[in-house]
Amino acid sequence: MVSKRIASIELPPGTARAFVADMRKYFAEKDAFKADAIAVRQLRALESYRRTHERKLRIHDVKEMFAMMREHLEA
Repeated sequence: MVSKRIASIELPPGTARAFVADMRKYFAEKDAFKADAIAVRQLRALESYRRTHERKLRIHDVKEMFAMMREHLEA
């Protein structure tokens, strides 16, 4: 099930490209601490696009987005 917190984020093209680049790095990273740092970087970037009435994103939300979009990296 898709979390309501992450279902409606719309990003400018440059931010979306950076998200995908970090997602690739996240899945390639073997060190869990470094992978978490990549997810935190995207969490901070995405927070600026959160609407004021929406709840704050959590690191879990970013990791969920990465996981949901992983299959699209192959295409």
